[in-house]
Amino acid sequence: MAIRRNRRPLAEAIAAFTGSPNTPLWVLPAWLVGGLLVNWLGNLGMLLTGMVIVGVGVCYGVLYLWKRHRQWKKKIAVELQLAETPPDRVLGLILPISTPSLLRANDQEKETLRALLASAEQQIDHPLTQEDQALLERSNLKPALAALEYHWGQGPKAQSGCASRLREVWLIATEEADPQGQRIGSAGGAAALLERWFFSRHPEARGPVTFHRDAYQGISLRVSSRNYTQLWNVVDHIYTKAPYKPEEILADITPGTKVMSVAMALACLPPKRRMQYMVAPRDPQTGEPCPKADLRPMLIDIDPYLEEEE
Repeated sequence: MAIRRNRRPLAEAIAAFTGSPNTPLWVLPAWLVGGLLVNWLGNLGMLLTGMVIVGVGVCYGVLYLWKRHRQWKKKIAVELQLAETPPDRVLGLILPISTPSLLRANDQEKETLRALLASAEQQIDHPLTQEDQALLERSNLKPALAALEYHWGQGPKAQSGCASRLREVWLIATEEADPQGQRIGSAGGAAALLERWFFSRHPEARGPVTFHRDAYQGISLRVSSRNYTQLWNVVDHIYTKAPYKPEEILADITPGTKVMSVAMALACLPPKRRMQYMVAPRDPQTGEPCPKADLRPMLIDIDPYLEEEE
């Protein structure tokens, strides 16, 4: 059977001229221009030829630096504002809750805390006594309460003369499981205890403020303390499904574990998602937060943006 050959006269002519069948078409005009340039430089003399070569090198260097500058300006940059300025009060507040603990507590106080945690969900509508609230003032739930009071507008550092704005609170509690998957611990009682403590101090907030402790819009608010991807997805789900703009929700990274704080920071990378951290003076000798000091919120605004100069 005869094989018909596809004739390509132009490609065959270039191959015959250059001696290579794989030479691309753009090489031919480059060779022609290069040959003319060599002939022209040969007629100028050594001095002018050197000046032309130096000029071409300078132009190439400037072009190279300009392209590098444009590539550097196109990279993703993160602008992190850590000025100690209080955030505006928001409609929604996200709070991670870990296992509660007491600062410098004796056995009786620890037992009282365990009893409060065990009965928190059953007695959610019963106000806490003054003694119980004084005990919780020394717990790691205090920063979360201070954040709630600030955005409710009734805390010591809240802005005066402004109407209360807080409407929804998402309490994300940690859960621990053994290697067989059986639950061995949960901060769900701490979330309920925090809600009960807040309403004990501010009964007028019942009705205007809604707490979400178990699930929200089809996703569980109980996460593993070390599963940062799960917490990342939960926080992103809240921002996506909540009936508020991203700038009307704030994620507080003070409560919870360090891994939870990292996960929440990752979830707040999209534009207009902001965080806050409750700042407290620390004891210069022990490094622990001063138990009677007022906590103040500090805005953390991470705003990723693509910057490209034309």
